Amino acid sequence: MDQIILRDCLLRLMGDMSESNLARAANIPKATINRILSGRTPDPRASTLVPIAQYFGVSLEQLLGVMPLPEQIPLRAQTIAHTHVLQMPFVAMNKIYQWHNQEFPATQHKDIVKDNARFVVDGCYLTQVDTIFMQPKFFNKTHIVVNPQLTTTHGDYVIYHLCESKQTLLRKLIIEGERQFLVCIDPHFNETTPLNNQDIYLGKVVKSEVYLTDTDY
Repeated sequence: MDQIILRDCLLRLMGDMSESNLARAANIPKATINRILSGRTPDPRASTLVPIAQYFGVSLEQLLGVMPLPEQIPLRAQTIAHTHVLQMPFVAMNKIYQWHNQEFPATQHKDIVKDNARFVVDGCYLTQVDTIFMQPKFFNKTHIVVNPQLTTTHGDYVIYHLCESKQTLLRKLIIEGERQFLVCIDPHFNETTPLNNQDIYLGKVVKSEVYLTDTDY
């Protein structure tokens, strides 16, 4: 990977955008952006580059300089100053039900750029996928934004707390007439869980982010 070409492409995409704004918009640590721009990261991970490319609306090949950048760069960065940033509570998957019942507060919060996701609103919360059953849609450790205010429809990705088993699950919702089921989407698992009136709806997935930490680069 030619880090000079990568740096030049990223600088062109950023324009007057600051490292802090890009880090917040792409959900990447500011230190990671700085290392790329300073050339201190010779081979950035795909988990770092993909959300940058997605944010600017270009391909990974264009970001890396393998393909030319478009003449009219989307530059969503130009609207960053007008983008609403929400501070969202982060709750571990196995604690969502207790948090929902106000048994304890969220232990931390995270800034989420609302951007064009119109269902990312105040009242949403952030959690982290803790299963391999939802691959390839949601890989384990992916961050997801959940909106508990939305009604559900067939095919939605939802979080439910099952009262009988006391499990909190992320699954795809299947509706067949009056019956509702939660299903895995990984083809290696054939698990179907029927819902009943006692099970607690905890929200619908409205946005997902690549899992990142301050040490990802």
